[in-house]
Amino acid sequence: KTNWKSENSYNLSYNNFGFIVEDLKDVFTADKRWSRKMAGPHHIVVLNILNSKNRLQLKSSALQLNGGIQSNLRLEDEGGGQISLNMHLLSGLANGKWEKNISESTVFIANGQLTLESNKNYGARIIVPDATMLEISGSGFLRHTASHWIIEGGAGVGNKAIKTLETKDLNSPDKEIHPFSINRPSFNTMTGISFFPVDHLTIKSNVATGYRAPNLAELSSDGLHEGTSRYEIGDPSLGIEHNVNGDLSLEWDSPSLFFYCSGFYNQIFNYVYLAPTSENFFGYPIYRYLQQDAHLLGSEVILNFHPSVWRGVQLKNSFALTRGLIDAGGNLPFIPAKKWTSSLRVDKSMSGKWSSVYFEPELIYVAAQNSRAQFESATASYSLFNFYVGAVIPKGKSNITVSVSGQNLLNKAYTDHLSRLKYYGILNPGRNVTLNIHIPLTTILN
Repeated sequence: KTNWKSENSYNLSYNNFGFIVEDLKDVFTADKRWSRKMAGPHHIVVLNILNSKNRLQLKSSALQLNGGIQSNLRLEDEGGGQISLNMHLLSGLANGKWEKNISESTVFIANGQLTLESNKNYGARIIVPDATMLEISGSGFLRHTASHWIIEGGAGVGNKAIKTLETKDLNSPDKEIHPFSINRPSFNTMTGISFFPVDHLTIKSNVATGYRAPNLAELSSDGLHEGTSRYEIGDPSLGIEHNVNGDLSLEWDSPSLFFYCSGFYNQIFNYVYLAPTSENFFGYPIYRYLQQDAHLLGSEVILNFHPSVWRGVQLKNSFALTRGLIDAGGNLPFIPAKKWTSSLRVDKSMSGKWSSVYFEPELIYVAAQNSRAQFESATASYSLFNFYVGAVIPKGKSNITVSVSGQNLLNKAYTDHLSRLKYYGILNPGRNVTLNIHIPLTTILN
């Protein structure tokens, strides 16, 4: 309508995912690898999502009201043809945002959010207990724009409540983790500034606090997680994570050169993380959720050069690094290695049957990750060569796009440091070529 726009959608998805197990080759024979059947261990995930997004244009402000219901059903077949794990998570979500222009240069935004969740187990095997969860939050944000400045700030409050129920043998009195009921209030604040001293140059700086209450899995897990091939144990005594983060960035954006450089430092108190241990459960490694003060720091640099003498040519480079350190000493687990990416993209305008074509070779180098946590293994360096090519074909009033992307074309055998499967000797994907054809419906109907 004139002052009201509503988008309503329903989505249904049904997925089968196989498990990675030690005797995988005994379960699936090589000549059946093209089959979509799941005769061996696998889990099924069924998602139903009903969502409504609404925007109302008021006399001098705008209001957004969004709501939704999500049903997440997960079933596991450990290979015997019977469902052992049957877990249903039902969620209701609501969000409201009010935006008001106080003046031509000042905007105020108020936001509120509510999430209600219910987790229920119906199978014989249980990973996390039956539970109800309620999370509510509210925040305010103010942004002021001047000729060479943008100044912004905000604050928010919230509370997360979780109540677990006694669920079969998972959290019975003889177990390590018992039913509990907790409330975790939080408060956040942030301020930021952007400075534009000359054309094409932007300098930004932000300082913010953050609070995060541990989730149900971190607090109450006590079981074998087949999807990740590890036994995970939570801790109901985990407190709220809170942090202070600062970042600074510089950006130059001109027709022939784009340069971006940023750095951040994030001090986290009571940092929650999943860490491997020296224990095992029938051959599966045991992971525990731990909590310690830690800090993360890192930087990213991007340099894109498109010379005016060679129109349509771009040389793109990026570099990123992250370090995660425990304040008491040692490294955090699952921290990515240093990564450098370089590519050359060429776009060429055409006449006649093709309106434009492009190609882009890309080289990725990932350094060795030797800054590992306790019980975590190091990862060797590797290089990957990718290639992308595509074209746009005019058809009536619309365009048909065709593209081919090739990843790891040299078929490099490698393992990423964040891979959960490297401890089973399973490598990352080898050569992979994808063909994508995009035909708008208007092209067919016209």
